[in-house]
Amino acid sequence: MTGAERNAPRQQPRQHARHQRPEKRPPLTHFLCLPLVNSTSLPQLEASIATFRADCPPVSVAGLPDASTKQGTVPEGAIRPLGTLHLTLGVMSLSTKERLGEALRLFQSLDLASLMREAERVASKSREKSRVCSSTDNDSGDIESPEAASETPRALDPLCVSLESLHCLPRANAATVLHASPVDPTGRLYPFCLMLRDRFLEAGFIQDDTKVKQKDDNKGVQNEQIHTESEVAPESSDPYTAALVRNAKRRPLLLHATVVNTIYVRGRPKPQPGASNPKKGKNVSKRLEFDARGIVARYRNYYVDEARTIPRVGTNATCSEDTGVAENETISGKIVSAESAPQYPFVWAKDIPIDSVCICEMGAKKLSLDSEDAILNARMGEKYTVIAERSLEASWGSTSARPGSVGSDGGVKLS
Repeated sequence: MTGAERNAPRQQPRQHARHQRPEKRPPLTHFLCLPLVNSTSLPQLEASIATFRADCPPVSVAGLPDASTKQGTVPEGAIRPLGTLHLTLGVMSLSTKERLGEALRLFQSLDLASLMREAERVASKSREKSRVCSSTDNDSGDIESPEAASETPRALDPLCVSLESLHCLPRANAATVLHASPVDPTGRLYPFCLMLRDRFLEAGFIQDDTKVKQKDDNKGVQNEQIHTESEVAPESSDPYTAALVRNAKRRPLLLHATVVNTIYVRGRPKPQPGASNPKKGKNVSKRLEFDARGIVARYRNYYVDEARTIPRVGTNATCSEDTGVAENETISGKIVSAESAPQYPFVWAKDIPIDSVCICEMGAKKLSLDSEDAILNARMGEKYTVIAERSLEASWGSTSARPGSVGSDGGVKLS
């Protein structure tokens, strides 16, 4: 080896890609959503949450050995305040004034009326397909619907939904989140929300978390949404319905209203070093989990009658995990099995007007009890700060007053 070779600086070995630290994600600051609290839903949601609290009394988490202990009931502090209920369409990181301004300009530029008409067209096509399938099964021949026969755009009915049932994330025996599902008989809500989310996804504002898979014991809800996407996308070339399924790897939009979230529980036991890996000192779970199988089963099949007026008698423990019906339960004098019994989910609120779209700041704030709205604020508890709001009234040509909306000051403006 020559002297030059000995004195030459040694090259550092290349670091393998797997040893490189992943880039830190920017903090989430805002989210796009549909508010759910107004003068129509407020008294219903208030009564339903009171029923839920009485049915599933929260328990204190003080003194628990670790954060992964199964509670068997709802931890105290996990039930979300009434004023925070909403449907999230996507989360954003808008940490600079420039970035926030760009997102707001996009938000204000959206033609919401056109998006709603497109959602109606997609829903109408899906309904027509169902009618054709039904008529074929009944050998009734092809039936042309009035919607298909008329080419004149008609005024749309206001969009109203119901909040029903109870589902969990990530799984029922170790849940951290319980949520209710929006039910829209017209079929417009999901395609409308999907289009709104896509606008922000395409502009790079909403994070497309394609690598994260949502595991939900309520597979019926997720599968139903995936099924809806595939149903409204016919094989024929259609500009938007084809776009609904253009990215099969994109995580399906799970519309939900969070009722319980253990991340908000105060005094959660801290992870014990060495619980799962003595070398790394990490715990299996950093979030408080509880066994929600009985609770979810009961609320998925809460009523005895189709009119949903008679609650099913029994405790959470007597319910089947899948149906909420006890084995060989007696209904109206007849013995039925859990598999054959009809299910009537709990209704949190019905006929909720979806009359606006909002961009809100992350982090709900407690409402003041020293203002003129103290009584209302006490009922609401907390609220997310609204940065921008767009009305949906023009989407269906209604000139009537809005049923009520959450104001930026934390109150509810009742008509």
